[in-house]
Amino acid sequence: MNSVTTTRSTRSARSGPADYTRARRLLARRDPVIRDLMRTHGPCRLADVQHADPFKALAHAIIAQQLSSKAAATIEARFAALFPSRVPTPDATMTLTDEQLRACGLSMQKIRYIRDLCDHVRSGLLPLHDLGALPDEGVIDALTKVKGIGRWTADMFLMFRLHRPDILPVGDLGIIKAVQRAYGLRKAPTPERLTKIGDIPQGLGLSQGRAKLSDTVESLLIARQRDVRSKQRNVRASRHRCQILHGGDGVADRRAVGAT
Repeated sequence: MNSVTTTRSTRSARSGPADYTRARRLLARRDPVIRDLMRTHGPCRLADVQHADPFKALAHAIIAQQLSSKAAATIEARFAALFPSRVPTPDATMTLTDEQLRACGLSMQKIRYIRDLCDHVRSGLLPLHDLGALPDEGVIDALTKVKGIGRWTADMFLMFRLHRPDILPVGDLGIIKAVQRAYGLRKAPTPERLTKIGDIPQGLGLSQGRAKLSDTVESLLIARQRDVRSKQRNVRASRHRCQILHGGDGVADRRAVGAT
């Protein structure tokens, strides 16, 4: 078992809507925490999501590293604008100069990562459109040979591009915090504890079990995102109240009061 992510060693077929429906019913009976999360946030929607272009998805993963969502979206939009169809391809990307890519906001390190991705795809070392035929670990092994693509990025590619929901990213900080909060745990759960919580119950069919893990991950991610947005709204409301009370900028007014 990997310390970062729990996966199956064999190929995981894509689950369909019927699989998710059966899994939701079974999961609602077996896990009251995830049952309540699904009621609050809705069912897993992976079965309805269309496959995105794999090269574009991986380029986006590299662009977004260590950036806020807003900054990543801005850079990606500039990057996409360099292509007539707004869809980057390995061949077209390799015709761009470093200056053009730097003007998008990319660092030289990320430019090297994207060029390495292009080299792997163009040489056939990374057959993007054949990855669906590989087992999970085979996909991870192929992707992580590219500079700038690590295990977490490979896991997200498996989940959201190849629709392999039998993936549990137990090293993901968002998942760790969301599980701790949802299950009322005193300490952040270890990878082993997370694996036990997300383990497939006996009696579940394989496709139903995969959908269980997918429902768990997506519900927890949504819950975590909503919690973050709620905190951001509370901060903005507190600042607004402070400005009303002090007749202007709360921080500036407090400093002025302290200086008098």
